[in-house]
Amino acid sequence: MILSAYDDDQFVFKLLQAGAAGYLLKTVHSSELIAVVRAVHHGESVLHPSIAQKVLNRFITKSGKPSGQNATGELSDREIEFLKLMTRGLTNKEIADALDVNLRTVQGQLRQIFKKLGVGSRTEAVVYGLKKNLITLEDVPLGG
Repeated sequence: MILSAYDDDQFVFKLLQAGAAGYLLKTVHSSELIAVVRAVHHGESVLHPSIAQKVLNRFITKSGKPSGQNATGELSDREIEFLKLMTRGLTNKEIADALDVNLRTVQGQLRQIFKKLGVGSRTEAVVYGLKKNLITLEDVPLGG
């Protein structure tokens, strides 16, 4: 049973793959936490609703078909939002502040974007995004 403040994909999925039967965020009410601990003790799996959504999104595409490893470079709207912020040259901290998320979420999201796009850097991600029309030149600020 995991009780965590972190909800970034990589952190969540590693813990679930390691065998966690439950995953709740620290915002859970104490009475709900007690009920979940009991449920997990009785062999049930319990996920916070936002974590359950992540699990579903990982396995089901918007078309309703199961998704495999996403080597096509398809990014979610949220990931494209991160990509647009990267084009502005923002640091991870600045991205976290702009989106009102924690730094670990940004780090996990960037790793996920790099993995999906098959790239190793922000520059490669932006170039890929431009080539595939995930972002446009309007998203890239002019130097000056």
